Amino acid sequence: MNKTMKITIAVSIAALGLFAFFARNSAAAGEKFVVALPMIEGFEDTKLVEVFKQINDVVSKKVGVPVLSENLPFKHNEDLFTIVKDRFKAKKADISYINGRDHGAVLLDKTQGFETLAVLGMNKSTIEKGCFFIRKGSFKSVADLRGKKWKGSATVTPRYVLYKNGINEPLESFFDVRGFETDSPVAPLIDDLKSGAIDVFSTYYHTMWLSGELKKKPQEIEALGCEPMESHWVFVARSDLPKERVDQFRRIFLSADKDPDFKQFGFAFMMIDGRFMPMDEKTASVNKSFAKLIRDNKWIDEEKAFMKKYFKQK
Repeated sequence: MNKTMKITIAVSIAALGLFAFFARNSAAAGEKFVVALPMIEGFEDTKLVEVFKQINDVVSKKVGVPVLSENLPFKHNEDLFTIVKDRFKAKKADISYINGRDHGAVLLDKTQGFETLAVLGMNKSTIEKGCFFIRKGSFKSVADLRGKKWKGSATVTPRYVLYKNGINEPLESFFDVRGFETDSPVAPLIDDLKSGAIDVFSTYYHTMWLSGELKKKPQEIEALGCEPMESHWVFVARSDLPKERVDQFRRIFLSADKDPDFKQFGFAFMMIDGRFMPMDEKTASVNKSFAKLIRDNKWIDEEKAFMKKYFKQK
C-alpha cells in the first residue's frame, strides 16, 4: 500500500469514525449522513473501497442510523471543488473536504452552501508548504533552477513558490518543462529525479514527508524554496443542515483526539502526526491570500493550458 493511499485511508477512517461517534450519541430517528470522500481516479479500484466497507459494517452494528460513504473519484484535470459543490447542492452529501485554495475562494466570494468544520492538521500544523525538490546539493537557490528540467502534476504550486522567491513568469519561460507527472503517488517523480530525467519537481511538503524519502539515510533528495501556501484539507458541511447538527459535528471533530470513544481510530492520526484543528484567522487569511494571488495573476488559466498540452489520460 503506497503512502498516498495510506493518507487517504487515514483521512477517511478519521472522518467515518467521527460520524460513528456522532450518530451513536445524537442521531434522531430517520436521520442518515453521507460522507463524500474525494480521491484521485484509480484509488476507487483498490483495497480502499474494502476498507470503507469494513468501517461502515462496524458503524452499522453500533448505531441506529445509516452512516454512508460515497467515493468521489476525479481526474487530475477536473475541478474537485465543483464536484463537491454539486453534491452538496443536490443534497447527495452532507460532509466532504476541499483544499485550502478553494476554501480561500469560498471566503473571498462569500459562497453560500458551506460551513467550515475543521482543518486536518498534519505535522502538527494547519498550513501546507509548497516546495521544489532537487537532488541533494544540486542547487543553492530557486533562481538557480532557471532553464532546468521540471515536471509536476500542476503549475499553481511551482508558480507560487517562484513568485514568493521574486520570480513572476510562466513556467514555460522559466523551466525546460518536461511534462505532466502525477504526485499521487509521488514515486514516479522521485524516480525521474533520481535517474536524472529531470532536475526538479514541485509538490506539497507533506506529500514528500509521507513518502519517507526525506528521512532516508543517506538523503538523496532535499526541499528547496519552501513557502507556506494554503491549509491542509478543510472539512466542510452543507450549510442547510440544522445549525445544532453543524455545531455538534464541529465540536466532535475538534475534540476527537482526546475522546475515549474515538480511541479505536487514533492510529489514523498517528499516520499523519496530526489531528483535526480549528480554522483560525491566520489559516483563513493564508487561504484567502493564496486564492487572491491565483485569481489576480490568472494562474488557473496557465494551469489549464498546461493540462491541455501535457496531460494524457491513462
